[in-house]
Amino acid sequence: MQRREEDGFTLVELIISMAIFSIVAVMIMMFMQTGANSYQRAKNELDLQMDSQMLINQIRDMAYSANYAEYDDSGSTHTLTLYHVTKDYTPGSTPSTTGSPASTAVPASVSKRITSWEVIVWDPATKKLYYDKSSVDASAVPKQEVTAAPAINLSDEDWRNKHLFCNYMENFTVATDASGKIPDNTIQLTINMKARSRQYDLKEDITIRNGWVPYP
Repeated sequence: MQRREEDGFTLVELIISMAIFSIVAVMIMMFMQTGANSYQRAKNELDLQMDSQMLINQIRDMAYSANYAEYDDSGSTHTLTLYHVTKDYTPGSTPSTTGSPASTAVPASVSKRITSWEVIVWDPATKKLYYDKSSVDASAVPKQEVTAAPAINLSDEDWRNKHLFCNYMENFTVATDASGKIPDNTIQLTINMKARSRQYDLKEDITIRNGWVPYP
């Protein structure tokens, strides 16, 4: 009698095939997970770079329209204030050649007043940047009057939500000289942004181009 051959796999062959398939599937999943992680890291870094560049561009636009700036990091926050200072000229007079007694010459004078502020505040506690602006109608305010700067109220959640400028801000500093002033009309800005495990540092020199007018 001849034994009839039967098609199919033995149990051992089936186990070996399943083991090989499992190993290949795990390798594919690991490769896909690695690729997804690499993509997410690259995306996070690119997002940070874009956010920081947009932030720098906005601050540069503010600085170009201002003509004076101050930086204060003496307290719990770091504050960069950009001023719009207006000069008011009062013409002088020449001495009269007729009449008695003889009049004396009065020299021309220049007074300064702030017409608007733009304030950028970094809060190390929340790792966030906040922005506020205040301006006055010059026609409705006496020229000698100084209007109060924007009130920064970081303890007020509504204020923080309304004035949020940028998230993920690990550091925000401006270089100053020995007297605490911004040197050479240039804002030497350093920012450090961090989101998840990605970090991006950027340094930028922004020169005030609208004429440096120290106040007062």
